[in-house]
Amino acid sequence: DHRADDDIVMLLEAGINVITALPYHYIKLRGEAVARRLEAAAQKGNATLFATGVNPGFMFDRLALAATGLVNGVEHISLGEYVNCEHMPGAGEFLTLMGFGMEQADKAASDRIGGLVASYLTQYLYYVADKIGCSIERIERTDEHVNAPHELDIPGLMKIKAGSVARVGFRWTAYSQGKALLSTEVKWYVTEAMRPQVAKAKGDDCWIIEIHRRPMAKITVDLFGAAMGDNAENPQNP
Repeated sequence: DHRADDDIVMLLEAGINVITALPYHYIKLRGEAVARRLEAAAQKGNATLFATGVNPGFMFDRLALAATGLVNGVEHISLGEYVNCEHMPGAGEFLTLMGFGMEQADKAASDRIGGLVASYLTQYLYYVADKIGCSIERIERTDEHVNAPHELDIPGLMKIKAGSVARVGFRWTAYSQGKALLSTEVKWYVTEAMRPQVAKAKGDDCWIIEIHRRPMAKITVDLFGAAMGDNAENPQNP
């Protein structure tokens, strides 16, 4: 989170270029004071700060934004992220913190987790709105956590009891001039039993971009462990 400010300033002032996956993708959103501090540090050390990643860093703020060139105007842009977390050996503790295994709906836990994820994903909503010349009036969040129909035992990861959360889902919708303009959702799941219907027959990591106007544009990005014959760990590509 933003507690890294001091470390980043120190590195920049020392002349070290900083590349990070932390939520520094749209500094403007944090106000002029923060932006001036980081810019001054970069100028002092003649260094750069680059926040990157798959999402944020590419899918919405680069690919979806570029794809608006395919349509005559924009009514709504949406991005869905669907990730199978079972291929994350040793990440059981992290996934527990992200809500996997919760035995019942817990608003306080959902607010905590949603707030953390929002610090990353809502940045690009503001960024894209800025680039297409719109302003965001408010952002609304909805949650959709789905329980396992039976016990799930993921070797090297975790066990999830029947009736406990095995798919964690959040959606943020940004409104401009009273209408839904931008939206992004994540649905993280474990095992094929919990894969969302929209992501069936797609990669373990899948992103779906839709841009509504005329014509409507739809882009699907599937990522796999490796190509066939590359000794992939992904069971779909032995």
